[in-house]
Amino acid sequence: LILLPSPASGLVLQKVQLSDAGIYYCVAKAGRDFDVLPLRLAVEESSVPPSGEQMGPPVTSTAGEPVILSCKASGSPVPQMSWLLPDGNVVRWGLAVSGGITIQSNGSLSLPYPSQSDAGYYRCIAVNQYGSDSRSMQLKLQSHHPPVLRTSFPRGPQEVRLDCQADGVPAPLLSWVLPDRSVLTSVASSNNRITMDTNGTLHISVTLPSDRGVYRCVASNSAGAASASVHIHVSSLPPVMQLPTEEHLLLSPGMPVYAHCSARGAPPPTLRWRIPDGTIVRPSQFLHDNLFVHPNGTLSIQVVSEKDAGDYLCITRNKVGDDYRLLRVSVASKPAKIEPNDDRSYYVVKSRQGETVTIPCQATGDPVPTVTWFSPTQRVIPRSSGSRLYPERVVVVSDGTLQVRLAQKLDTGNYTCRASNSEARSLHRGLGGGRSVPENTGLSEASHSEITQKPLQRGPSFPAAPRPLGPPSHPTGPLSEPEVKSRTAPLLSIINGETLRLSCPVSQAHGHAQGSPSWTTPSGKVLTRGESGESGRYKVQEDGTLTVQQATVFDRGTYTCRSTSFDSSLVSAITIPVIVIAYPPRITMGPSHVTYTRPGVAVELPCLTIATPRATVTWETPDMTRLKVMGQARIYGNRYLSPQGSLVIQNPTSRDTGFYRCTASNVIGVDTKTTYLHVI
Repeated sequence: LILLPSPASGLVLQKVQLSDAGIYYCVAKAGRDFDVLPLRLAVEESSVPPSGEQMGPPVTSTAGEPVILSCKASGSPVPQMSWLLPDGNVVRWGLAVSGGITIQSNGSLSLPYPSQSDAGYYRCIAVNQYGSDSRSMQLKLQSHHPPVLRTSFPRGPQEVRLDCQADGVPAPLLSWVLPDRSVLTSVASSNNRITMDTNGTLHISVTLPSDRGVYRCVASNSAGAASASVHIHVSSLPPVMQLPTEEHLLLSPGMPVYAHCSARGAPPPTLRWRIPDGTIVRPSQFLHDNLFVHPNGTLSIQVVSEKDAGDYLCITRNKVGDDYRLLRVSVASKPAKIEPNDDRSYYVVKSRQGETVTIPCQATGDPVPTVTWFSPTQRVIPRSSGSRLYPERVVVVSDGTLQVRLAQKLDTGNYTCRASNSEARSLHRGLGGGRSVPENTGLSEASHSEITQKPLQRGPSFPAAPRPLGPPSHPTGPLSEPEVKSRTAPLLSIINGETLRLSCPVSQAHGHAQGSPSWTTPSGKVLTRGESGESGRYKVQEDGTLTVQQATVFDRGTYTCRSTSFDSSLVSAITIPVIVIAYPPRITMGPSHVTYTRPGVAVELPCLTIATPRATVTWETPDMTRLKVMGQARIYGNRYLSPQGSLVIQNPTSRDTGFYRCTASNVIGVDTKTTYLHVI
């Protein structure tokens, strides 16, 4: 209503309706006088009947997919819409019939989940008090076809290929139900042996007796499902070595050895190694803190010595037969020897006071020997740091040469050069015997500039210090090997993924000044202070502690820390065996192979797991959506995912029918459970 201002004083009614009919009063007032004018408004209805649109083409859709049938009508008053279904039922606005069929506010008919029985002719009817109009349309629904299964039997003695192809609308989802009732789809594999292509072909690369049984191919879409089966029989096979049956290795002392051994057969064969002393070693077993057989059958020796030479026999066996692999290990070594190799082991060097004296000591051997010089007082002469600027007058340079700068009278005496390697120590516990002959040199002062060098009569054998010619010098004692202290720490265990920290207490041995420690890892790699390995995961800290970031099962084994005192009188070593605890995931409570529910009735699909480290749990739904279990509950449409791994489908409909797969995985392995949900 709009009231016009004076002098017109009119009343305007916009968009007049039937309810606006009646008497309107115009009242004029001046002081105490007033006048009234009544006016009657009559509203008449128009006589325009409803009009419908022309019939459109047939509507084609897929069974199970939502369908909207459009129908628009106009008229005054607004017509009422209704639909006549193919089965004779009538749907009116505001009311729904079975199957959730309703009329939308614009008059269109909504079929949320049509089935093949809903196909046919639909009539839209518009009615008001002045007439009616209608139009018809045909709904065509496409349905699936059952799968056609074609199988091909083993191409070779250990390979199986099963083909499964199916046609349908929409395209059916193919899956295989294995004899153990697990379900395999094209988006996941049961293991490395059993896989499924995207076209539905099932491959079994290496057949085992456990693979025998019935394999069922299932094709399903929103319109239904079909299946076909085939039976496979698997014969037992004797073990066959996958590496040469005999191999010869020639190694140098101190090197690591990795001898591989693997075989396949049906049933899977067991594996063990027989070492030269007759001991039988099984996978995951340590021996002598130096030999270990890995779970995959590989035998490793961290540091090879001459006592490790001999025949190593790998034996693999199952109930059908056995097979062998022989590994002959030879250790080629040479004890330390000082050159030149002649009968002269004692020299006299004369020099003028203030001059620089250099006395060479070249040694050969395998492994490369370490050269050490001893002063007349039997103290170890330090080595130069590598630069030309060093404060000591008497030092040993990098090639083993003794250098005495500004020679003084107090430098006179016996200087002994000793060369040693692991072979000499292991055979002689020192350098006495064999060809490991030390070179002894006497240094005396001369008052003239002539320097002479001549061989003298061989002195006493090592380790007794030789008696110099001429005036007696400082008293000397017998030269001895460095003291070796070693021990094994208790077994250390950590959880997979944690940081491993190994301290080296030998680097702070009481009563001795210790040098920089070095660590030997299970793989044989040696790391010193500040060095890192394995892409930065391994690192030796400044205090000698070895850290391994995010330790895995592959980091287990024996770690050894060694430290030598600055005077080479003490060698300390500690061996620490480490195991990394990890278990593959196992689904302890999963859904049944087939789950049934009714529309609107919530259903829970459990998936409870145990694993170390903690497993990542994901659900795969029929529409290929992946739902990852998080620390908090999540809602995805009508799907509720709990932190414990259970998937709850609230208010399910036929669209929720299909395969649901729960997958639990960590760095060790994977476990899956699958169910087929029927909403009926």
